[in-house]
Amino acid sequence: MTTPDLLPISIIVHTRNSAQTLSACLESLPEVRELLVVDMQSSDDTLLIARRFHARTISVPDVGFVEPARAGALEQASQPWILIVDADETLPSAARGWLADLVQQPPAVYAVPRRNVMFGKPLEHTGWWPDYQVRFFAKGMVSWPATIHAQPSCTQKPVELPADEAHALVHQNYQHIDQFIDRMNRYTTIEAQKSAPAQTSADGDAQGWLVVQIRELFSRLVSHEGWRDGDHGLALSLLQSYYPLVSALKRWELTGFSSSLDFSSNIARQLDQLSRECAYWRAEYHVKNSSGLAQFYWKIRRKFQM
Repeated sequence: MTTPDLLPISIIVHTRNSAQTLSACLESLPEVRELLVVDMQSSDDTLLIARRFHARTISVPDVGFVEPARAGALEQASQPWILIVDADETLPSAARGWLADLVQQPPAVYAVPRRNVMFGKPLEHTGWWPDYQVRFFAKGMVSWPATIHAQPSCTQKPVELPADEAHALVHQNYQHIDQFIDRMNRYTTIEAQKSAPAQTSADGDAQGWLVVQIRELFSRLVSHEGWRDGDHGLALSLLQSYYPLVSALKRWELTGFSSSLDFSSNIARQLDQLSRECAYWRAEYHVKNSSGLAQFYWKIRRKFQM
């Protein structure tokens, strides 16, 4: 392929000790005018693999999360279009075709569907499909705040590409339980440390400790129909339910484990709240999985639990 035939795209790949997945990622990419690997201080063979694919490499500080590297990489891109891919993701073989079509269109922002493989299984539910991500856009139309889990700022509403296998990134997400727990521990610590002082107060947090985990669990299982993903959906829902709880507990830790709330004197009220929460999600399940008079009945039941 001659240089004029290359797609006018800068592909940005973010890496951090990504040697196990990077080759598959880079092999899946179409030929473009610029391949940029932004590395967060890898100590394995990540950079050697990147150079084997003739990528331009940039090393950035490792702050424990990707957003600062992503924000800086957008400034480094030289082409009129930008595609962002993580090192544990691959593009479908059909991507070259639809990318070639889109670069002929007026400047825009596109949200790409993403198929998440969790513990060896591609998920259809549990809030992980189609998992749209802003990944393809004309340069200058998207910026990224350098804060953990920040959403991109776009100059126009993203256009969602079809939620099918021809357009979906495949994300080799959590492959082991330890991987989930390690990442949760790292992210929740960063989030707690970056919280505003008012958010580190024990007030408000302690009142919700019994509820916050249950709410996340049943939101995944019921609202996002995680039960349809079987054992994988249940396991992932349980694991994800710990995330908001651990985050709240770490904010409490930053107060010196203060006890401004006398929880022991409010245990009955807390258990009543927990009971109402469970009743709400039971009703929500039946609303989503019934029809006619039965559905109407459960809608009324749900309303009285709110």
